Amino acid sequence: MFAVPMIFLSQNNKELLMQILTSDLDIVDTQFPLFFKFSFESALHILMIFAIVCYNVPVFAIFVVAFLIFLFGLLKYFLPSLHKISNLQEQKRDLFLCGSTEDFEARLMVRTFGK
Repeated sequence: MFAVPMIFLSQNNKELLMQILTSDLDIVDTQFPLFFKFSFESALHILMIFAIVCYNVPVFAIFVVAFLIFLFGLLKYFLPSLHKISNLQEQKRDLFLCGSTEDFEARLMVRTFGK
């Protein structure tokens, strides 16, 4: 995944992506399958280690499942809502600064022209 050129991960149209894939057949025919095989084998090794540890220490599976549920909830719900709240605070701050600047300019004009 990390050795794949970034052009493969961009959101271009299909024709450009097909042109890129077929222009350099050495990458598509030799390197890309090796990267896929390495990634697949690494995932299988991680799952095998996890299965062995869970078989020997069943309590580990309980903690891992609870941690994964917590992590999923954190990434799915808490962080996006935290981002939305910070954006709302920035918008309110910008509106406050704009309003206070307008009030200051209005007061300055009243003092300047005496109206």
